[in-house]
Order: sequence, then C-alpha cells, then structure tokens
Amino acid sequence: MQKGERIETATLRLLDDLANRFAGESASYRSYSRYDKSRPEYRHYLVPSTFIGRINGYDTTIQVHRRRLKPGQCSLLVKVHVPSNIDISIKHEHIDEKVRRFFGLSNEFQTGDKYFDDSYLLRIGSRVDQMLLKDPDFRETVCKLEPFRFLNINCNEISICRNMTSVADLEFIQIEPILTSLGDIARRICKS
Repeated sequence: MQKGERIETATLRLLDDLANRFAGESASYRSYSRYDKSRPEYRHYLVPSTFIGRINGYDTTIQVHRRRLKPGQCSLLVKVHVPSNIDISIKHEHIDEKVRRFFGLSNEFQTGDKYFDDSYLLRIGSRVDQMLLKDPDFRETVCKLEPFRFLNINCNEISICRNMTSVADLEFIQIEPILTSLGDIARRICKS
C-alpha cells in the first residue's frame, strides 16, 4: 500500500495479486471505472471489479463494489460455489430484533451460545442447518469472519459481504483469512 493510494488503484492491485496467486485458465478479472446506468441493481455502486478463479479447491468469485455515494469506501463480496442442502442467513442482530425476542415475538433459531445468539440474527431452513449452527467449531469460524454485513449459505454458494473503509482493507493479507475461513466452511458443508 502506498501513501495516498486510491480505492481504484488498491482494487486493481488486489485483483492482479489474486490472478497471480491463483493462476490458471479459470483465473481472470475485469475492472470497470465508470457507473453503468443500464444495470439498475448497481445504482448506488460503480460497476464491480471482479475476480473469478479456483481458490482452496472451490470456484470463487470476488467482487469489489466501489460506492458512488461514498467515494472512499467499498464493499467486498466473496462467493464460494459449493453445492449443498444448507440454507442459512447470518446477519448482525439489531436492537429491534432484541426487543422482539425479549417479548417473545421472534421465532429466530437459538444455538444455546449466549454470545453468538445475542450477536447474530439467524435464519435457517432445516434440521441440518440447526445441527451445523450448534457445532462450536462452525460458530467459531463464523466469528473469525468478522466484521461482515451478512453471511449466506444456500444451495449453490457461500457468500459474505464486508464493508471496506480504507485502502489497507484491500490488501491480500487482509483478504486471505476470509478465503481460508470460507474454505473451512465449504469443507464442513460438503461433509454434511
């Protein structure tokens, strides 16, 4: 990282680093520098810079969404493609959810781990999901992924979104633990 480096430059450096580390036919990336008005889903973002490759044995997509309304910030979206029968959504629990749970109006799944249950809002689909969330090693891996906006595990992929507030957040050394933890989750899901 260089002093005064911009998000755009750091993003290109990260994508180039990923392509070099995970070289092969499947490793490629593209970067855009302008807002694409034809894609309404990106109305608050510039078109994402994207890496597509095989990391830790799984097809992986990494996107850096630069925020149009907050030029110094971006979001990192990592998707690991893993076929499974798991359907879990994990987000941070906000005060309104805590109030609903206090009055018994919430049907959120509870793992029995007070810290985990108080920190996260869990949405699950089946008993297999319950068994996975009750596993302390799985919960520890989820906690290692902090800080994240959301973590979703569904039938096709594991996806995590993180806000990146500085250029230093886009260093590979900051991204590598995310990739390692997602690989651990993918292996655990393939076993279940």
